[in-house]
Amino acid sequence: MVERVLQEIRSRQRFVVTSHARPDGDGIGSALACAQILRVMGKVADVVMHDGVPRIYQNLPFADRVIKADRIPAADAVILLECDSTRRTLLDGLDKCFLINIDHHVSGRNFANVNWIDSSVMATAELVFRFARRACVPIDRNMATCLYTALMTDTGSFMFEGTNEHTFTVARELALAGADPALCARSIYFGHSTAKMRLLGAALSNLHREGSLAWIWVTQEQMTRFGAREEDCEDWSTTRSPWAMCRSLFFFANSLIAACASASAAKARSTSRPWPSISAEAVTNAPAAVRSRALCRSPFRELSTVCARKRYS
Repeated sequence: MVERVLQEIRSRQRFVVTSHARPDGDGIGSALACAQILRVMGKVADVVMHDGVPRIYQNLPFADRVIKADRIPAADAVILLECDSTRRTLLDGLDKCFLINIDHHVSGRNFANVNWIDSSVMATAELVFRFARRACVPIDRNMATCLYTALMTDTGSFMFEGTNEHTFTVARELALAGADPALCARSIYFGHSTAKMRLLGAALSNLHREGSLAWIWVTQEQMTRFGAREEDCEDWSTTRSPWAMCRSLFFFANSLIAACASASAAKARSTSRPWPSISAEAVTNAPAAVRSRALCRSPFRELSTVCARKRYS
């Protein structure tokens, strides 16, 4: 499939590269590197994101060239990374574009004109790296930094299940190309704002556990009080905890509790204390949309899943 992708790219000149709204490290890092690879190939390429670049990734090479927009600009083709549909980008105008879909998730869908989905790899960055090799584009220090950051974040610092010798082979190649693993890690895991750390503290203070389930939350009032952004709720899977013997952790924000669709949720909305009576059953029976972003691992030892919040305010 990489040959088909390469063929379609070679036959076109102007590209837009994008990813899902509220992009994570793999979405941002892979997009930045992919666009630069296209430029080296002599193409015109822009990275367009609905939400721009999250704060912790703004020091990545080429991040200052990202265009924040609501609509896709004119292009010969759009490359979508880490998306299972065009809707996840929140960008208008994609229905009229030639689409190239590159994804590594098992849930990936063949919605584009060309679909390269490989769930055997841990990050879309690995596919972008493979594409560069096939296109005979040398990976320089800046590209390597973007791709290493993408790989590191999507593997949970190489801790998630599925990380294997191939993952480390790609990481080694990127380090040899100039990526600084220590600098990449410091920028992501030790570059949090005061607002984000205060918000995390508030969320952990609300931690509830019932058997093998646990859940935490933050409210809009807390986010406002701490001066936090929505992106500050992301990537909490890097937090460490001595917790054991729990199978699932759910994280909610704002008024997501309404999605639990239970009497306990209705009662919680009518009280000043957020969700005091939510049961494990109510959390377990939450709509599928609530659990649709359960792609990252739990911050707690022996918890298998983190369900990030989906805003229902």
